Amino acid sequence: MNSCVAKWMVAVAHVAIFATGLLGVAGAAVGQTPAVTAVAPTAMPQSAPPTVVPRLPGGAAKAVGSGFVSTSQAACEKYIRVLSGKSADAALLKDKAVLALAQAVPDLPTCGAVTADSEALCGTLPASPGGGDKKDGDLRQSCRKSWAQFHELRKAPGRPFVTVVELEECRASKEMAPSCDAIAEAFRSGNPNKCPGGAFQSMCQAAVSLDPSFCRGSGPKADEQIKRCQQHIEEDRMRTKGLKVIAESGQGLDQQFAKAALGEADACAEQSAIAMTACTSGATASAAKEPAAKTPAPQEPAASKP
Repeated sequence: MNSCVAKWMVAVAHVAIFATGLLGVAGAAVGQTPAVTAVAPTAMPQSAPPTVVPRLPGGAAKAVGSGFVSTSQAACEKYIRVLSGKSADAALLKDKAVLALAQAVPDLPTCGAVTADSEALCGTLPASPGGGDKKDGDLRQSCRKSWAQFHELRKAPGRPFVTVVELEECRASKEMAPSCDAIAEAFRSGNPNKCPGGAFQSMCQAAVSLDPSFCRGSGPKADEQIKRCQQHIEEDRMRTKGLKVIAESGQGLDQQFAKAALGEADACAEQSAIAMTACTSGATASAAKEPAAKTPAPQEPAASKP
């Protein structure tokens, strides 16, 4: 791979400008909400360090070691309703307990952002797991990407698109910034001939047209690059079929979020259930889903021989 293309591939991995088809070419998952490593906070200030939140097989986060103080079911229901986008309460979104619950189960406010078509719910998540303002891979930005994706899908464009968040990240990239507006226009018009020339051209044309014949590669991994490009174009075709098809045939969080965008009442039910367990019992969601380990019975000391 020549140096220009190599830089471009790295930039695509960071800015996701070519919707999800080209994300796949850069090595990211297509058709799935970007995986994040959540940090489970505490509802009340504690000195214990935060605990990593793994994901359930279905893609939802589970609040492990969240340390929530037991809360009444009525209060928890109120928190979950606002985080799942079923009720609007700007003041409650700033409540420390609500913010703790959001961070422990980040897929819940993300699902809520899609449900309400409101980016504001993403504000309940931290800007990055370790603090600071890094955009790449942080919880808030991951939520915003999901919200923006399904915001566009509500419009049923029937073709690949670029979201406002992808365009924002593209413009923040030194390598991509000069080409962002031309790339965005190519997507908006659906015209691959409007893709900018240079190292980005063929991949832009492939993503805009969903035509695998535009896929190119170079160097010793050229065949792999072309294969991945073709594979992810095929996967991205599912996205262009719209919310109903994704809700019926999609996988993991994409399917759940498509249902949320369609207004299905149970779309965020899995995340809500996990959050309720952590909030009401003070126990971790992991403990609620997994049987407690049995403590081995004490062994009688062996009788000493005379």
